[in-house]
Amino acid sequence: MEPRQAAPSGTIVYGADGEPMGTIRSSENAYVAVDTGGIPPALYVPWTAIVETREDGVYLSATLEDASNQGWAQAPATEELSTAETAVEPASDYSAIQAEDSLDEDPMPTPGNQ
Repeated sequence: MEPRQAAPSGTIVYGADGEPMGTIRSSENAYVAVDTGGIPPALYVPWTAIVETREDGVYLSATLEDASNQGWAQAPATEELSTAETAVEPASDYSAIQAEDSLDEDPMPTPGNQ
């Protein structure tokens, strides 16, 4: 397996020291959620911290102690917009086409053009 390849739930995650840190709960776009079974109970490891994925597990560039100090115990904030926030209402009175007579007036005169 290559880094950034989806790792199935239950895959063992190893720290940089070769010690098991936990198992993968889920793989997301930006991170892998790891159940540690200890403190912290979960880590949200960014894909960039994965050095290698093998058949026996996923290997990180950090130890459990390092990962705990990186802020990975906090779930990343997701900025999902609802459909209502992303919907764009078409403007009924707008046209991107200028009338010919509008070209006669320069709305923004340049120096020497006054």
